[in-house]
Amino acid sequence: MMNNAKKWKINDQLKNRIKQSKHILPSNFNYKIYLSLNPDICDIGVYDEESCIEHYILYGFKEQRKYKLDIDFYNTGHIEQLSDTTTKHTSGNYKSETITSSKSKVPVVIIQNTYYHFETLISLYELLKRLNYDPHVYICTKNTYNQYEFLKFYNITIANINSIFDAKAAFVISAYPNPDITKSDSLPNEDNKIIKYFKEKNKIIYITHKFSNARDYINHYINFDNAICLSKLGTNIGLDYINLVDSPIAPKYNAYYDDIYLSVQSHFEFGNRNLDIFNYFGNYNQSFKFNLIGTNSDKITINIDEKLVNRYTNLNEFDFYFYLNNSSHWMLPLLSPSTKNNIYVNTSFSSTFNISMILEKPIICHEIFKDIYEIPGIYYNNDLNKLVYDISMVTSEHYKSLIDSFGPLKQKLNNHNHSIINKKLSCLNI
Repeated sequence: MMNNAKKWKINDQLKNRIKQSKHILPSNFNYKIYLSLNPDICDIGVYDEESCIEHYILYGFKEQRKYKLDIDFYNTGHIEQLSDTTTKHTSGNYKSETITSSKSKVPVVIIQNTYYHFETLISLYELLKRLNYDPHVYICTKNTYNQYEFLKFYNITIANINSIFDAKAAFVISAYPNPDITKSDSLPNEDNKIIKYFKEKNKIIYITHKFSNARDYINHYINFDNAICLSKLGTNIGLDYINLVDSPIAPKYNAYYDDIYLSVQSHFEFGNRNLDIFNYFGNYNQSFKFNLIGTNSDKITINIDEKLVNRYTNLNEFDFYFYLNNSSHWMLPLLSPSTKNNIYVNTSFSSTFNISMILEKPIICHEIFKDIYEIPGIYYNNDLNKLVYDISMVTSEHYKSLIDSFGPLKQKLNNHNHSIINKKLSCLNI
């Protein structure tokens, strides 16, 4: 029998102390930020709002634990040239070193639409740092407090508008749903001017999640040779591809207890999600629990006892990775050959694969995706009976072996990523 996870418990005496000391709780206390800035408290069972408040009053205040972020960090001046350094990156069992160079670092500005795929941003940012570039992020959508929380937490440097036209700068357009960015009404006019300017100067690399019928589409807006796909399937139309594996987040190994958490991150309101696997699990009395993380998770109906389901709705990305990293054993993408129009084989890339890789969470997925993404996990065909059996038979030793297999795989993929990114940037006018 596996040990149960620790749970936060306090006695009546401590509860009385809390009642008498509630005045020390700051009015702007945010339990999610408190959790993210103090991840060690999860080890003693502090996860929800009530336990965070109790912990802060009893211990956090005296220990001077952080509970908020300083938002003044983004009022930056000009981008400063960084000196060459060698920085060791440790990600689970995957270790690598920054590639050093005696040359000045080339500024690379990642243009990010914050409505899409922060996991691409953080992984790409880390990759560029390790390749000895000088990455900065330029937010192309309306700035929000949550965005700055996220960027600050992951030590991401924001590009100052005064420095954005540096003659030596390169631009990477990250994770847009399609390459027609120069006509997007959602972007402020100044942002469109910036993108058009660097397109004309041949200083843009475009990273896309789309790979169907992309050649003519990308060529119309951006030089096709400057495009990179986030899936090996892009090679079918001549696109170079990368598999992003870097992360500033140290993946957390969650020991295998009696309760096994399968996590799903998704925009649940989209009609191209496949919920059949949920309803299938609902017919079995297993020790599976589910984390549904994403927009409108409260609106979907699944055939599972609600006591087994944690729903996190409309989390900002700052919280998003915290919950995935700290409360997940497996990632479960809502994909299969029966997914609407089979878009994740024919047209698009699912961010679940990126998240699974950077956080080192094994995946439960249909075997059609096994050779494409190579992610450690359990792959099934149409026999869901066998899938449930296979998952229930996984031991803690087997699970740990899956985690350990991420290291060599990530090293291999990153060697490939290095060559592609360097090749693309070397062809730009910088």
